[in-house]
Formats: sequence, structure tokens, C-alpha cells
Amino acid sequence: MDNEIKKDQNRKQRDGKLAPNQSSKSTSKNTDEAFIAKGLALACANGQLNRSITYNTPSISTPLTSPKRSKNQHSIESVYKSQRYCYNDALTAYFAELKTLASKNRQTLRFITINLNNEANIQLRDVDSDSNKKPMINLVARWIRGFEAISDAIVVMEESPESFVTIAVKKHKRLHIHIVTVMDEEGVQKACDELLSSKSSMTQVKSTWTHRRPYTELDELEEEDFGDIPFDKPDPSNEHWLNTYKRTTYSEYSNSSKTEVCRELPVCGRSVDYLSKDLATPIGRGQNFTVIGLKGSSMRRQQMYKQGQEIINSPDKMVKIPEVLEQI
Repeated sequence: MDNEIKKDQNRKQRDGKLAPNQSSKSTSKNTDEAFIAKGLALACANGQLNRSITYNTPSISTPLTSPKRSKNQHSIESVYKSQRYCYNDALTAYFAELKTLASKNRQTLRFITINLNNEANIQLRDVDSDSNKKPMINLVARWIRGFEAISDAIVVMEESPESFVTIAVKKHKRLHIHIVTVMDEEGVQKACDELLSSKSSMTQVKSTWTHRRPYTELDELEEEDFGDIPFDKPDPSNEHWLNTYKRTTYSEYSNSSKTEVCRELPVCGRSVDYLSKDLATPIGRGQNFTVIGLKGSSMRRQQMYKQGQEIINSPDKMVKIPEVLEQI
């Protein structure tokens, strides 16, 4: 019986009615296309397309978690063992909304860093020590809302490992603020001159953000082949180390120094991934981040979550590459 079936297949192949392994090749091709389509669709839904592509940062392949769940934080082991790559579903959705606003209003995404002076640090630590008062991040948000050039923003508060403030004999790590927002050139100048001017020891407004990683033996080997990495700031004439520099910092808090390789990148989804690195460890009471404005961010988060679930749970044949490409 098997021989008769084989002879029949050979006859059909001879007559051009059946190509060799046609069925298995077709199935394999369809499976590959479905896998690629699902990957592209998920990249549309989880914010991966908002992240710049670099050789030492991972692609994010997980869907957003439910907004009702408290666990929004994720981390991936980095090639640099002392450093994990972190990302946060809430910040991912907030950035997606912010980027849409930037495009709609024809404004530029900005990354603002504010080092708070001693007086502001003392004020925030005093607030944190009083359980009858709202958390520190609420006060920070109130300060920023008073600045008219910022209507929509992601705000993250961090502690500096390199500096400290002594309050009532106790050493506290110095606080600083990062703001990701949209702003025109006029707003940039106002921010440099006026944003939290009475509370800032340094305000920096950029259209880039700085990716930092440890300086390693691999960098030493690369320097032997391509010359030294520029020190303290990028060298525009250095094609190999374009937008890259190294710096050595000393930490008063830990009495130690470290050398990092820094790279300037356009403000993208990876900038808020970077800001999520310490969100799992609250500074005092409450969260370390908040948003200003961004009225559509909750709906955006819910939408991205639902899209991810639909893609993960859909039959492979239901996800088509051409339909996905239309979303990109």
C-alpha cells in the first residue's frame, strides 16, 4: 500500500502537480512567517520600536503586564555582570504617549537633569521623615507643575552615589531629578534659566540622554586598535568613538572611584528604561516617579497591555506581516 502511494506521488511530481517536499516546505515557511509576524506585532505593542538599537542593549520581547498588577518592573542580566538592564511597563507606556504628543505638537523630546542643592535636599528629607505628609515625589511634582513650559512629563527622583548631604549629623545621598518631556527651543532656554532655580545646583536640558556602562578590558583592547576613548566629552572628529567618551568619578559616599564609558543617544524609550534601574528600591516613602499631565497615559497603558495579550494568545495564522508593517 505504501509503495502505491509513493508511486502516485512520483507520478504527480513528474507531471508537475506536486513539487518535492512541497507540503513540508510550505508549512515551514508559514511557521517562520507567523513567528516573525508575531515578533513584529509584539514590538509594536510593547514599546520596542521606541527604543534605539545598540549593540550592547537587549531587545524587549515581553508584553506589558496588566495595569492592575503591582509588578511593572523587569530586569535582564547584562553582558556587564555588575549591571542589569531594567525596564518598567508603566514608564514604557508613558513614554509612548509622550512621543505621540511630541509628534503631534512638533516639539522635541528633552531629557532634563536637576541636581538639587542642600536646602532642597533638607526640605525633601524633612517631608519624608513626617508620615503625616505626602511622599517626597509629590512635593517634587508640585514644584515642576509651577513651571509653565512643562505640561507633560515623566519625572524620576534618584539618589546620587557620588555625593551626600549631612542632615542632623546623618549622611544622606544627594537627591537629583530627571525629567523626560517635550519642549521647544524657547522652553529650553527658560528651563535652563528658571526651572527650580532656587532649588538647583545644576540644571541640564538636552535632546539626548547618556547611556553609561563600566569600562572593561574589552574597551582597553578596542583602544589598542582604534585609539583612546575621548575623556569627559565626545570628540565630534573621532569617527570610531562617535558620541562616546569615558569618565572617572569619585564617590564621597563610598570613598571609591569608578571609570565608565558614556554614550550620547537621542531621547528614546531606552532613556526611561535607564531611569527605571532603581525604581524597585523606593527612596523613603512612596514611589520614586510620577507624571505631569499625560492625560492619555492610563488609556495608553491599558491599550498596550490588551494588544500584547491579543498577540500572544492569537493563532499564528491570524497575525500577518503586511498588516503588522502598516502599524510601524
